[in-house]
Amino acid sequence: MVMKKLLLIHALFLFFGLLKVNAQTALPLADSLNKWSEPQVRFLSIEGSPKIQVRTKVIKHQGTTGIIEVEITNLSTKTLTTRFGLKVTKGDINDNTIHMNNSYQLKSLKPDYRVTYKMELRECLPKGRGKMNDLEKCKACQPRLLFID
Repeated sequence: MVMKKLLLIHALFLFFGLLKVNAQTALPLADSLNKWSEPQVRFLSIEGSPKIQVRTKVIKHQGTTGIIEVEITNLSTKTLTTRFGLKVTKGDINDNTIHMNNSYQLKSLKPDYRVTYKMELRECLPKGRGKMNDLEKCKACQPRLLFID
């Protein structure tokens, strides 16, 4: 019975294009637009492996979408392949799903190599946005980087 429920839940995630995450991290953001943040080391699983370094650069905020470049460096000893995406932090920090259309595929990133993606932070509509600049709007949405198996 439990197996049937798990299969049903998985099928619903696939049907609606939602993906369940296995790891997440708050994004480091710089103190000005078009400037790289300080690098931060993160682990993609509880066991402590693989290890990555993340840096970001906020490009702009337009409408309800923040445009952010995300640089990922593989600090582990194995090649890294994973799917990931950006998500705003709203009321429920435990909402660990991202939509398939807003996810990216990281394929075969070798140890000590890095890759940069220009990503969209969707549904970023902070309160008081009329008085905020683009960087403040993105920071107010508290972006997270979510990783999927």
